[in-house]
Amino acid sequence: MSVLLTAEAEHRYIQAIFAALGASEEECAAVAEALTEGDLRGHSSHGLIRVPLYVNLLRSGRLQPQARPRIVQERAAALLMDGDRALGPYAALIATYEAMSRARGTGVAAVALYNCGHIGLAGYYVELAAREDLIGILFGKAEAMVHPYGGAEPLLGTNPISIAVPTTGDPVLLDMATSATSHGKLQIGRAHV
Repeated sequence: MSVLLTAEAEHRYIQAIFAALGASEEECAAVAEALTEGDLRGHSSHGLIRVPLYVNLLRSGRLQPQARPRIVQERAAALLMDGDRALGPYAALIATYEAMSRARGTGVAAVALYNCGHIGLAGYYVELAAREDLIGILFGKAEAMVHPYGGAEPLLGTNPISIAVPTTGDPVLLDMATSATSHGKLQIGRAHV
């Protein structure tokens, strides 16, 4: 059985779920926006299907609602941020806006973010930068799920790379995993078997 949702309904649904788990308005909005964008862009592997993962991470205590990502080391154009076990889209959005603000002031900025959950579609964040006339580049680290060629044990992550470059129209956007496919796409395939 298929259920069709409008983007607005999906957004509200996701916000309501995380509000019920104690997340702040800002956290709920960040998660709903990032996951809904994943579905709208045709990458359902990074959309609504991620809600159970995020819920389980909150319920297990690996992530926490009301998290306060913070800068732990900084230079003018470089930051290290502790995500405070935040929902990934919320922490990534804070890191993105911090990088954009610093880049406007110094010409370039780098932010390393750790201690947060899965961020969703990497291209979403770099495109935010490109729409503000900045080049966005994101490198992600994922848990080991990929078998090296000829190997039997997973040793590598899918480790996404995403780059967005502003143009006079829509930004040029590259958003890819460094593996043959993302783990989320395997989850989608398994759900349809």
